[in-house]
Order: sequence, then structure tokens, then C-alpha cells
Amino acid sequence: MRRGSTNQFPSHKHPRVWFITAATSPIGLAVTRQLIDHGDSVIAGVQPHGTEIDDGRDEEYQAFLDDLRRRNDALLGSIEELGQTHRTRSAVLDQFEANYFGPVNIIKNVLPHFRSRKAGHIVLFTAITGMVGTPGIGTYCASQWAIEGYCDSLAYEIAPFNIKTSIVQSNIEVAVLTNKITSVPSMREYTPEENPAPFGKAGIAALIDKVDNAIGGRDPDTASVSAQLRDPRVVSLYPPLRGHFTDNLIAETVHAILAVGGHDNPPARHIVGFEGILSVKDKLKAVSEELEEFVDVSNAVDYPSIA
Repeated sequence: MRRGSTNQFPSHKHPRVWFITAATSPIGLAVTRQLIDHGDSVIAGVQPHGTEIDDGRDEEYQAFLDDLRRRNDALLGSIEELGQTHRTRSAVLDQFEANYFGPVNIIKNVLPHFRSRKAGHIVLFTAITGMVGTPGIGTYCASQWAIEGYCDSLAYEIAPFNIKTSIVQSNIEVAVLTNKITSVPSMREYTPEENPAPFGKAGIAALIDKVDNAIGGRDPDTASVSAQLRDPRVVSLYPPLRGHFTDNLIAETVHAILAVGGHDNPPARHIVGFEGILSVKDKLKAVSEELEEFVDVSNAVDYPSIA
């Protein structure tokens, strides 16, 4: 589907074809609509008719389908909490199905077409959790690290075919607030009262409650997100995003995806936002300092070169 052209991101000689696998997520919707406005063509991946979707987003979802969804879920819980029951262990597998095996299967199927054309660009949308471990969402981080490692390796393999890969990493707020969240029952040892680890489930719940209060309009009979995440069962929910708040939250991420995807010489990895850049710089600094501290121990295991 095509609409008239605008100049919102880098121009190119010919209309491009985009395959967006999560086209009805908040970011997917925004990217798809801007691409169509720009004059590009879009193959939009959506969920089958009748698939359960959050009530608060149903109207926008239907409007999108009329105008023209695999969702990247976030799993909350410490590593130990996620191993409590068969249901929590299944949630871990579901996380990797959504964030690793799903993208891998899509990439494997598009590569033959890219190779035959001697051109293509794979843009993977992740978050800084693909580089920076975060308490309370360890499995989510692990699935992001897995797909990023896969794409880093893949980039070398497909470069001779003129196929490029780019990883776009959003900040953690975008990653958490634009996806369905599944929370597993808490263990006492990982509650804020017992465990001082920063952020974690309590931090995520507080972030979502803050957004909920800022937007307003929540049914008074509906429990707050914090209360729902304290449920002694496995709970899934969608953060309460609506209207202009959603647009403002994802604006810089959408711009980054469009700019990177429309670039003739795209970066291998692009971090979105000042906070994300700081987090990654801190991580790289810590790794570098630790490397230097133990460099003598590392070098001690080397065998002398044999002439």
C-alpha cells in the first residue's frame, strides 16, 4: 500500500519495500504509517483475526487494519523466581520464542530473497537490555543478548552478499511500556524489603503506575499495576498507553528506525536516547576497567609463540 511522499527522513532514489514483523505494536504502527506516507511499500506483520489484544489498544488496532502483530513481550521475575513451577518455566520458553526464535525464523526465510537480489537490510529492534543486564528482567535481557549475538555473527556471513544488519536499541522505558508484560510470583527473598537490587519488578511496577496516574482514566474498580504484579499467580498485562503519551514516548525511537533503515551506509548498532547512551558507556567503562585490572592474569595463560 502506498500514499503520497513526504520528507521526514533520508531520501532515496526508489521506493523501498519494508517487512515489519510487529506492525501493530505502538512502534510498529508509527513506523508503518510514516513509511507509507513517505511513499515506501510495507509488508505489515499482524496477528490473525480473533487474536486476543489489549482492550485499550483495540480501537487503534482496528483502525490500522482498516487503513491498510507478533509482539515482543517482556517477562518480569528474578532468575530464581522463574524456575519455581512448570508455568514459570514455560514463560521463559515463551520469552525466547518471541524474542529469539521468532526473529531467527523470519531472517532465515528472507535471506534467500536478499541474496538473489544482492541487496537487503535487516533492522533488529531491541533495547539497551541487549547490552546491559537489568535486575528483575534477566530472562528478557538474555533473550535480547541471544538475538543480538546471532545478528552480530550473521553480519559477517552475509556481508559478501551486500546484505546489512542494524540493531536499534531503545531505552528500557520504551521496551517495557510498549510490550505485553508477564510477571511471575515473587519470592520473599526478592522483595524490596529483603533485596536492595535496583529497579527489578518493584521499579517496573512503579514506572507503570506513574504512567497510569499521569494519563488518568483508569477504572477505579481495576487494581493498580503494582497490585496486579504482586498477584501470587502468573499475570500478563499491557501498560496503559494512550494517545499523545504514546506518541511522545516512542517518537525518537521511531525516528531512529526510519533513519537507520533508510540509510545507504547504516550503523551496525544504534542506541536511542541520552539515557541509553549513558548506560552503555557506563557498561563499557566497567568492562574496560575490569579487563585492565586482571590483564596480567589473562596474559599469564598465553603460551610463548613458537617460531
